[in-house]
Formats: sequence, structure tokens, C-alpha cells
Amino acid sequence: MARIGPDERSSRLEQIEAALQARWDRETLEVYADALQAAGDPRGSLIALALSGVRDTPALVRQRDQLVAAWLGGFELERPSWLIAHTGFVSLQFYTLPSVTAFLASHLAPFLRRVRLFMPPAECAAALEALASRVHPWCVELEIQFNALHSEAVPIPPAIVEQLAEAMPHLATLRLDGVRVLHAPIPPSIERLVLDPRALIGRLPMPAVTELVLPSLHLRGPGSAIAELLHPQPFPGLRRLDFEQNEGHLGDVLAVIERVEALDRLSWLRLPSLRGEGDVRRVRDLLARAPALVIDMARAHRPLWHLAPRDEPRIRVPAPVPCAPPDAMEGANDRLAVSVPGCDRAFELYIGLLAYNTESYYATFSSEQQAALTALWDRIPALGATPVGFPGAAMARVAETMMLTDCDAQLGIEPWGELEQVLRGLPCAVMIARRH
Repeated sequence: MARIGPDERSSRLEQIEAALQARWDRETLEVYADALQAAGDPRGSLIALALSGVRDTPALVRQRDQLVAAWLGGFELERPSWLIAHTGFVSLQFYTLPSVTAFLASHLAPFLRRVRLFMPPAECAAALEALASRVHPWCVELEIQFNALHSEAVPIPPAIVEQLAEAMPHLATLRLDGVRVLHAPIPPSIERLVLDPRALIGRLPMPAVTELVLPSLHLRGPGSAIAELLHPQPFPGLRRLDFEQNEGHLGDVLAVIERVEALDRLSWLRLPSLRGEGDVRRVRDLLARAPALVIDMARAHRPLWHLAPRDEPRIRVPAPVPCAPPDAMEGANDRLAVSVPGCDRAFELYIGLLAYNTESYYATFSSEQQAALTALWDRIPALGATPVGFPGAAMARVAETMMLTDCDAQLGIEPWGELEQVLRGLPCAVMIARRH
């Protein structure tokens, strides 16, 4: 069998890369990983590991870390910026312009996949101009965020946005967060726009946008400004609308949607949880206005499960989490007091944070952890100041879930980790109570 020379191998890789950039699919990505491995490139093994779907083990993590180290070489990104490279491509968050220029000068620059900039407006404009100085054929997602200190920001110049559109030809997702970030229109390749409405100046048509995500709107009043944004003129191709991150305490998102013109152009709508029978009636009315519309509920809660419209196939309701909505907790400072026999330490944990992490990550927990959380949430609503018994093993499983998901616990601010250590192997029950 004739050997494949370096030039032929390079040409083959270029052909595969061109095909994958034109149409990202698993089959072509697998072929790409094989070709890279044959060339001795550690990216091939990283991509293959990312595609394998195998659950992490200590040995697998070590292997992946070694491959990442081999690919990165001596490159180190200036802190506090961060870099993710275990997929064989690079996702980054930049806080400073020097970190952007250092990355662009490195051997990793050709493999940029996702990038987030969190900088003051002037520095952000310079960083975007630097990024636009070279082509990023793999880049599919860009996030630009101005912090809250820049409410009168000078937006990114349109000329830089035009340069970015040429430098990132496959950019499909754009996230804009802050005040006065960009002038409309956005790069013409953008299909999915995640938008703080204050970030976009002007309402020029953006016909390529088919999906619009509007997070954390903090609605007050009827939401007429948001309804105006959803007029067909700015987004004539809009088919998908996502309000997932607008739970009840942020305002009445249904009031916004009820004011939307041409609702029947939508094929998919994601809503936060339903809180009452009135919400259910209003959602059914939306379906009557839009015959092709499918509504996905972002979340459901077992205490409100009787409200779930499970008889309507065009309303898709997920399996419920065992807690009530975190923003519906009786008090933000309500705490769960846990007493362990033989332990002098008293543990007090915020119930609202427990609800938030239960809601956010419940589907990722093991069946044993889910059962423990469900048992605890069955008990919490009836708790008072008088302690009652609860299985120590179940509380240990709850502590495990919080150590996996709660940043405060991982930093030692919330004492879940210490509680887990105390409960490890403990056969007896603990005593739990509620503190206000």
C-alpha cells in the first residue's frame, strides 16, 4: 500500500475542514478526528473523546488533560480570562485587550469556536477590531457584554461589525448584553440572537434571525416596548421565541406575547413555568391564535403539577422538579436547620438556594440523589421551628447534589461540604427544622 505523503494528507485535511465548516455534522466530525489522529495531532483524540459520550472517570480526565496540555504547549491565557479546549476547539472569555492579542498571536487562534467579551465599550471595540484582523472559519458564537457601569456607552462602530461579519463567515449565534452595544442591523449570518433589548440601537430589518431569546427582561407594566421589538418588521423571518429566563417574579411575560403582532408566524415558543389556572387559559388562547405553534414549558414544579395542561399535545411540559419555584419561597432568608447527633456544629442552609439548585440541575442528578431531594422537599413545606427526624443517608445525598452545583458551597460559604463529611457513613437520622 502506497504511503500518503504530507502534502496529500494536508490537502485531505483541508477538504474535510471545508466540508465541516460548511455543514457541521457528527459523521464529518468523526472523519476529521480520524484524520487528525492519523497525522499525530492531539486535537483528533480530543474530538474523539468529546464525541464518545463516555462518562468521566479519573483515568479519562487525566488522559484528556494530557491531550489538552500537549495541544496548548506553553500557551497560558492572562487571568481572569478563561479558555476551554477539551473539545479540540477553543471557547474563550476575555476581560482585557492584551489577552485577546496574546491569543491571536498563538497557534490556537485558527480554532476559535466561541468567544465572549466582557469589557468597557472602548476596549471591547478594540478587541473586536483585533479579532476581525484574521478569519475565524470555525467561530459560530459571539457574545458582547458591557457591564452596568456603562449605561451611556458609545456603541461598537458599524464598520467593526462589518469587518467581523467577514472575519467570522459562519457566525450563527450572537449574544448582546448591556446598554447601547450595537447599532442594527447585526451581521447578516446571525440566525439566533440572544438579546438584552437595551443593547440594540434601531430596528432595521434582520431577516436571517429565526430564533430570538429574550432573557431576564424585568418587565414592568404591559411590556409594550418588547412587543414593539417583536413586530414583524425587525425580524421578518422569526420562527422561534424563547422567554425561558423570565419567571414570575420578573413580570408578566404572557402580557408581552399577547400583544405580539402576527403571532401565527411562530412555530415554537418557550415559556417559563405556569403559576395559576389563569396562566393555563392564556396559554391555550395563544395556541388558538397560532395554529402551527408548539409551546415548550421551560420547567414544571410538583407542587403546581395539577396545573400542567397535559391534555394539549401542542403544549409540552417537562417532568416536574420536586420543589416549588424558588421565587415563590415564603422568605428569601428562610433557612433549613440540620442537627446531627453527636456533632456540636449546627448547620443552617438557605432554602431558596436549595430550591434554585434543585430546579436548575435536578435532571443531572442520580436517581438516588433525586429520591433524597424529593423526600426532603416533601417535608420542607410542613416544617416549623420544632425539629423532626430525617434519614441521615438521604441528607448526605442532598449534600452531594449541592456540592456538585452550588458555587457558594464549593467556595465554603454554604456549609454543605462540611455537612456531607459529617454525614458520611452515619447510620442515624438527623433532625431538621425551619428558621425564619
